[in-house]
Amino acid sequence: MAIKKENDFVGWKTPDGLHTVCDLLYSNGSKKMYSIHCEICSKDTELFPNGFVSSKHRMLNNIKPCGCSKSYKWNAEQLLILAKRSSKPHINIVGIYGEFKGCYTLIQRECLIHKYTWTTAYTNLRKGHDCKKCSSLKQSTGEMSALKILTPLCVDDGY
Repeated sequence: MAIKKENDFVGWKTPDGLHTVCDLLYSNGSKKMYSIHCEICSKDTELFPNGFVSSKHRMLNNIKPCGCSKSYKWNAEQLLILAKRSSKPHINIVGIYGEFKGCYTLIQRECLIHKYTWTTAYTNLRKGHDCKKCSSLKQSTGEMSALKILTPLCVDDGY
């Protein structure tokens, strides 16, 4: 697709139709930056309150400026929002522990059941790592199977 003027780029859509160039934000010599609307990410105003900005070159090369990108650079606020969304109801996200290191940032968490506080990297949080005290109370599959069989027998025998 040949684009004659930079203003002709406004209204351009990615081949998948999910990203639209909305407006020319600024021009600094040969560098021009555009506001971009993503059909998916723009719906999440908590995670993406400021919209998206990209250059014509990046858009034409299918480099997405939003959470649809395979390598989106989350900031500290976004990382905390994602951590809260992925946590179990009894886990409170206290905040970032130490310095921000992208997906390797340590997140301080607290179990509301045990009042146990610990830190874990954001990457481990997404894997579902839970409170150590809650995890130690979980029963193995074998224990659960034995309880299913033995509980009715014990009840029948008055135990």
